[in-house]
Amino acid sequence: MLKDIYKPVIFHFVIILVFSLIYYGLGDKYFAHDLTDKGEQSGRRIEYLDSLYFTSSIQAGVGLSSIHPLKNESKSIVCIQLFLMITTNVILLFAFTM
Repeated sequence: MLKDIYKPVIFHFVIILVFSLIYYGLGDKYFAHDLTDKGEQSGRRIEYLDSLYFTSSIQAGVGLSSIHPLKNESKSIVCIQLFLMITTNVILLFAFTM
């Protein structure tokens, strides 16, 4: 039973790596940091660590991050990641409770 847990864990890590590369590749055109205290865009570039942090928080189901999607295309990609995460977790819960 414990051997079976490695596959979903590896799947989650692969998803995190793939989506962090996608988000990093989309960059500043599709993602932005939160607004400053004055209500303006901070102007900071999206670094790889920012996209990895964003992806990890989405995959963990927390969704808290200092960056956010700007366009519908990037919002759709985030939704795809969320659906993958939810589906995987539901399948895992079903598999381990049977």
